[in-house]
Amino acid sequence: MLFSLAIIPSIALMIFIYKLDKKEKEPIKFLWKLFLFGIVLVIPTIIIETIIEEIINVFFIPGSVVYALFEGFLLAAGTEELGKYFFLKRKTWDSKYFDCMFDGIVYSVFVSLGFATVENILYVFDDGLGVAIMRMFTSVPGHMCFAIVMGHFYSKARLAINRGDVESCKKFKRKACIVPILLHGFYDFLIMMDAETAGDGITTLAFLVWMVYVIVVFVNVFRLVFKASKNDEYIVRHETSWNCICGKICFGNYCTNCGSKRPEI
Repeated sequence: MLFSLAIIPSIALMIFIYKLDKKEKEPIKFLWKLFLFGIVLVIPTIIIETIIEEIINVFFIPGSVVYALFEGFLLAAGTEELGKYFFLKRKTWDSKYFDCMFDGIVYSVFVSLGFATVENILYVFDDGLGVAIMRMFTSVPGHMCFAIVMGHFYSKARLAINRGDVESCKKFKRKACIVPILLHGFYDFLIMMDAETAGDGITTLAFLVWMVYVIVVFVNVFRLVFKASKNDEYIVRHETSWNCICGKICFGNYCTNCGSKRPEI
């Protein structure tokens, strides 16, 4: 039961994002590979976070406000979001399937939810049913929201480089890393407050702010993803469709069914 509760949120959210990709569906096999890369990301993340934790333990008091600041933004958000971006860019930037603006969001979410699934399993089996239900509506959707923001800017970077705008491409790549780190970092910072060292008043206030923050982020990111789905466009623009040898009608450079290349005109 606990295992099911740990993986169901990620599966449901991946289906949700996949269904929003209406212009041209991404190959299921390719998406599962991205999901698996997200799972693999857990291993180096744990190693790096362990090293960083040992370093900040030397300079700051565990549980203090300053410690929570470094723990939230550097140890958790920094390592996790940069790791997700590394795998995202390495596996999709030059992909033949990356030809629509919404694709970047889909790719980012699948990588992120691969990571979130393993993380959720570890937390749920360690802390039980209550944590499973809590994380079902907060942490796992949170990972998806940070990934949507990352994918949004990532696609803008891809569109910019296709148009020859190198500076804009660099700007959007930076945003694809920095904005998710800030969103994720503040999320973790607020819930990492320790009542023993930070004080009950500060901890209670931080939790209340966290609840409001979660609602605001979720509402705005869901608005963003629905808008991105509705206004999706081709990064590689083709005004006419073409018939693939497998029978699928395509618009991009490659068939998302069999992978065949668009015939030269």
